Amino acid sequence: MIKRFYLIHQAKEDFSSLAIDVFKYQYKYNEVYRSFVQSLGIDPDMINDYAQIPLLPISAFKSYPIKTGTWDSEIVYQSSGTSGVVRSNHHIRSRQFYLNNTMKIASTFFDRDISEYAFLALLPSYMDREGSSLIDMVNQFIEKSKYDTSGFYHNSQDDLINVIQENESKGIPSILWGVSYALLDLIELNSFNLNHTIIIETGGMKGRRKELSKAKLHDRLCNGFGVDQIYSEYGMTELLSQCYSNGAGIFQMPVTMRIVIKEITDVLTTQFIGKRGQVGIIDLANIDTCSFILTDDIAKMTSYLTFELGGRVDYSDIRGCNLLLET
Repeated sequence: MIKRFYLIHQAKEDFSSLAIDVFKYQYKYNEVYRSFVQSLGIDPDMINDYAQIPLLPISAFKSYPIKTGTWDSEIVYQSSGTSGVVRSNHHIRSRQFYLNNTMKIASTFFDRDISEYAFLALLPSYMDREGSSLIDMVNQFIEKSKYDTSGFYHNSQDDLINVIQENESKGIPSILWGVSYALLDLIELNSFNLNHTIIIETGGMKGRRKELSKAKLHDRLCNGFGVDQIYSEYGMTELLSQCYSNGAGIFQMPVTMRIVIKEITDVLTTQFIGKRGQVGIIDLANIDTCSFILTDDIAKMTSYLTFELGGRVDYSDIRGCNLLLET
């Protein structure tokens, strides 16, 4: 059994060897993942680098309870989606472990202690349903904040505008965390000139607006909020770790995560830095489920520990090269 505390501590020291240990552990005790690896004809003993580890298609979380070992779920996080869409389910063994990990990652990324920020959340699509890991994470930040203006404002845009302006006038360092379409709605109601507020966009348009490239979205948000940079958070229901960008669309990986870019038409082949491809994620915090996931996102590595997102995979362009689980 790999201890969670040891895992998070050791990841910073030697990610690759620890990832291989986790791979062998999950191959042994995760029936779904083991069956997937076997279907590829891969010998686990031949894996000697984390970039070689097989990545489970993220769609598996829609079809199976993904667990390593046998344990009871403390909570099940669900992905967002329109009515009738099958959602991903991420079974969580320890909710507190997830929250502790999100706090460690955020504390590393931001300049101040989390308690020193006012957290203002504009996440209507997530508040309207149960089982959101994002809401759990942001709620933790709100509870840690020393400012009583911290909170969720999805039903009160006028109150949010007043709070932003009040915090600005007092010089209170604030973080406005919003889903993309809701942030656009906000700047159509009011224009800002912010000096003490960080804007973090996440979650896309959720079918409420036409999708925009990150560059166009950030340009509009920069103009509307009167800031030079828009921050971003990259996370998902199927992960317990997050990546952050402090501008220019370049995301930084936390110590618990590595991104590997795979060739779209051959997801067993790893792309070099600077080449676009399909995003594979190794998240060691997923020790109780599956740490090795192939997403539907497109990106390119900009350095060993940074990457730039570039849209979604168009599966209509893939001819028989998609390695999905048999049902």
